[in-house]
Amino acid sequence: MTTTYSEPVHQRIEQSRGSGRSRSITHRYWFDGLMQVTAWAGDLDAKRWSMQSSHTEGTERKRFAGTKSFPEAAKLVNKGWKKGRSQLVSQVETLALKKDLVSAPSFLYDVAGARPEVPLAVAGDPCCMWDVNPVMESKAPTYRLFINISAAAKWEANQLMNWGACILSVVDSLEAQGDCSIEINICQANTDGKGLNSEFIIRLKDAGQHLDFDVMAFAIAHPSMLRRVMFGCMERVVADDAEDRMGYGYGRPAELDLDVLGGDLYIPGIGNCGIPQRAFNGSIEDLFPRVMDGFKRLMDGRSFSGDS
Repeated sequence: MTTTYSEPVHQRIEQSRGSGRSRSITHRYWFDGLMQVTAWAGDLDAKRWSMQSSHTEGTERKRFAGTKSFPEAAKLVNKGWKKGRSQLVSQVETLALKKDLVSAPSFLYDVAGARPEVPLAVAGDPCCMWDVNPVMESKAPTYRLFINISAAAKWEANQLMNWGACILSVVDSLEAQGDCSIEINICQANTDGKGLNSEFIIRLKDAGQHLDFDVMAFAIAHPSMLRRVMFGCMERVVADDAEDRMGYGYGRPAELDLDVLGGDLYIPGIGNCGIPQRAFNGSIEDLFPRVMDGFKRLMDGRSFSGDS
């Protein structure tokens, strides 16, 4: 069955490496949303690698990818990841109530708004809906955020979930306070270490739009986003002997250049974020301050990890 979708924008960039004759080649793809990239990655009728880890099934693969098959992952994209969404919303709300972690936002209450204030709603108050103070929001600067979801095989599903929950909590709290308006993109990159690279960029949310947790939960926190959808994207890069050069192990996770992306804020892959892996096994309340500190460094013009 052929899936209908629009082709992403594709760039092939070839550059010389140093003073020698060696060259680097980067295949970069730009997508307009989660539906588009999932359909493109899952098209088995298109020219692609003979190796298809994105579609491998079995008990071990489900443990690794979080879903038993690519169609199951695609269903979560189309229908929503209800379990993950519920868990993420709960975690974000938990962090929002931690006054020592997040500064209190400026709200306006009315009969309509972005979301309900639960205690007021339960009490029957018609003015239980709240939204950001529009005066503050109109003055808020706009940022383009890029989140690299690349991760090595050693990272477990619960660690990726905690990482994603903290990132969304920071973005949600910053926008709710009127500090800024954020366009959210995810990206993924891999390299063979010898000059061949593939990069994929997917826009999830325009500046000014409210967070759609159905989209964000899967895109940022579900292991199938990387290990099914993004692996499927890698399998469609067939030029320049890509499968021979990167097929075994699908290359290594890599970082992207913020100047090339045209963004303001860049969160590196979880393996390069500067937070030790053991920290992702604890509570999100303990992890959140580390992630918030990374955002503060970004706002100050430094890297997320603080190494530059």
